[in-house]
Amino acid sequence: MTETTVSLVNTATGEILPPGEMDRWQWAEAIRTRWQDSVGAILDIGDMLIRAKEMLRHGEFMAMIEEDLPFGSGTAERFMAISQNPALSNPAHVPILPQSWSTLYELTKLPDPVLEELLSDGTITPETERQDVIRIRRALAAGAKHETPPLPVGTFSVVYADPPWAYDNSGFDQSAASQYPTMPLPEIAALPVSDLCNDQTVLFMWATSPLLPDAVAVIDAWGFEYKASMVWDKGRAPGMGWFVMTHHELLLIATRAGNPHPLERPVSVMRFTPGAHSAKPHEVYGIIESMYHGPYCELFARERREGWESFGNELPDA
Repeated sequence: MTETTVSLVNTATGEILPPGEMDRWQWAEAIRTRWQDSVGAILDIGDMLIRAKEMLRHGEFMAMIEEDLPFGSGTAERFMAISQNPALSNPAHVPILPQSWSTLYELTKLPDPVLEELLSDGTITPETERQDVIRIRRALAAGAKHETPPLPVGTFSVVYADPPWAYDNSGFDQSAASQYPTMPLPEIAALPVSDLCNDQTVLFMWATSPLLPDAVAVIDAWGFEYKASMVWDKGRAPGMGWFVMTHHELLLIATRAGNPHPLERPVSVMRFTPGAHSAKPHEVYGIIESMYHGPYCELFARERREGWESFGNELPDA
């Protein structure tokens, strides 16, 4: 990663401000400038976002992203993940990296040793596209033994799960099995999730309409009772579904004996733009955190979130 020095002028006094003294709007201006330069500034943008998050007061970082920048929180998280990846941020690798942030983010999902090898042997080039990386990840998943990593240790106030449901359409390009490793229903239900829970634990579980009965069966197997649901309105139909053009997913809420009431009650319909295949909106973390205090545990996670315990074989360091 190239070393970036940002010096801005205080418009009121004309004073040159070093990076450590920049306020929210000056950070936003600096990041916007790099965003407009070229996609080759991705690593710098990620590093600037990380530094801004560390230096700005509580609440200012998210306010800057939501109000002052040309991209949302999901894209910001991806930029920071790219910048924090040791192989991608290695200056020796920068000249051979693809110039697309979505491709670079897909590379962060590869195990570090695999990514280093692909960069060293010339498999990854500036012409590599996101679909190329997805094919590599599929091949790795198909060739590896499916080993479930151990669950986190401890008990949690919230368990958030996005199970890799197995559908019966695995022969299609857009099927779940063509995008990531799936698990049969009995294996999902048999996970010892009860070990993570006490009477006050609340479960948030993603489900799709065709597999709603399977999701309720897993809720029961994990020792919870279904209570309510939220709907993610994706705003567009992806062209999938046997009976209808589905453009929503369900977030089921279940509790145990304690049945704790939420601190806040959000509206039941969420409208967020979809990202990568099966990826869930980053904003849901904030919704859950507004409803219940931690500790938090995410099952079948694809990336880590600060303040949460994460479990899943698609995590970068899994």
